[in-house]
Formats: sequence, C-alpha cells, structure tokens
Amino acid sequence: MAEDQLSSSNEDRRAAEREQASRVDFWYDEKENSTLIANRSLSSVRIQVGFRLDLPNSRYPEHGTILELGSVPPCTGVHVEINEKLLSSGEMKGYSFAVRGIAFTDTAGIWWVRREYESLSKVDSREHGKWWREIATRRSIILEEKLINGGYHRKEKTLNDCSVYG
Repeated sequence: MAEDQLSSSNEDRRAAEREQASRVDFWYDEKENSTLIANRSLSSVRIQVGFRLDLPNSRYPEHGTILELGSVPPCTGVHVEINEKLLSSGEMKGYSFAVRGIAFTDTAGIWWVRREYESLSKVDSREHGKWWREIATRRSIILEEKLINGGYHRKEKTLNDCSVYG
C-alpha cells in the first residue's frame, strides 16, 4: 500500500511539474508567414529560440544559432520572422531559415526543450546550453549577432484560448 501511495505521489508531482511546460509550444504560422511561439500558461516564461540555417552549396551546409527571446508574458503568442534585408544581403543569399526548437524555463526555474517533431523534455540546468547542438552541427556567432541587431521581427499578440483548463 505504501509503495502505491509513493508511486502515485511521484506521478502527481511529475504531472504538476510538466503542467506549465506543456502549455508552451511553437509552429510555423502560414497565415502570418512566421513562426509562432505560444505561451498558453498563466505565468511568464523565458524563451530561447533555436534556428537552423541551411546553405546547401557550402562546405558546411548546416548551421545553428540561438536567439534569446526573453520573457514572454502569460497567454501571449510571439511571431518571429527573419528580416528580409538579412536574407537579401550577399553573404546570406541562399540560406533557408527554420525554427527547429525552443528552450524555456518555467516558474520553478526548470529548463525544458521542445524540438521540432519531438515531445517536450526536461533538461538538466547544467546542460540546457547544449541543446542547440541538436539543432545543427555548427553554431554561427556571426549570424547570431546579425539576428540580435535587427535581423528579425518580433510581434506579440494575446492568445484567446488560454485558461487554467487549457
């Protein structure tokens, strides 16, 4: 009996721990021609976005970079779109960009990662900085700087389908 109660208690704790994290997601919004990162939880989350860049005709065709999106308020969606000027500059011509994952912290400070086509996973806080390696094999610091310095647009909107009950 005691083992059953302990097991049930552990399951309840894990479910409660995932509750907020399960309400943070991302997808490509064709209507807005941008990636929508949605925080449907009732608390703010700090979000990092993992971009993958493909340049098919180069020696190193796959690059990744992380963009610190910062705090996203409760019940808020953030559209992230790459600036057309960045895509038309000489060194960026031919690149294709895609969001391949997001990492974020919940109110307890736990890091979570949601990758494209994969389920939500909890990440050891000492290891959260390494999650981008799974997005791409090489990190592009130059591109990261360009994104930070005006290479993307961010537009927030209130989400209507946000409540305690999902």
